[in-house]
Amino acid sequence: MHFEVRSVLMASDDMDSLLNLYMHFEVRSVLMASDDMDSLLNLYMHFEVRSVLMASDNMDSLLNLYMHFEVRSVVMASDDMDSLLNLYMQFEVRSVLMASDNMDSLLNLYMHFEVRSVLMASDNMDSLLNLYMHFKVRSVLMASDDMDSLQVSFKTFGMIFTKEKDVHER
Repeated sequence: MHFEVRSVLMASDDMDSLLNLYMHFEVRSVLMASDDMDSLLNLYMHFEVRSVLMASDNMDSLLNLYMHFEVRSVVMASDDMDSLLNLYMQFEVRSVLMASDNMDSLLNLYMHFEVRSVLMASDNMDSLLNLYMHFKVRSVLMASDDMDSLQVSFKTFGMIFTKEKDVHER
């Protein structure tokens, strides 16, 4: 496989598709020569996405695709599950943001998961719960046009914040 691709490279002038072809089969040849399945799958996914990037002109969806698989490859290469899940969630949401034009629901989604990623990265449960409730209400505010009931909802959660602080101070 390896030398077959090299001979094809020598016989052609189409450098873009040839480099794409070489990377694709180069990775396959590495896959065939190794027993380390985890790092090999990581390597294959990484170069597979790069070869797709080289073969397309759609920059938006390609960048989206690259970020999605790049994060997956990082996740596969590490044992730190907490920070990896945090990283994956953050970039997963960013990739969704890049793939859509619905700014309201996307901003809502981003805030929701951004807060979750902060929750995962901290051990301060009191301020985190406060933060989560605060942004949860904001996401509800962004997703609704019923201003009256939303104002009541916001005031209610604002009162909960105040009550929580009073309890802790006591």
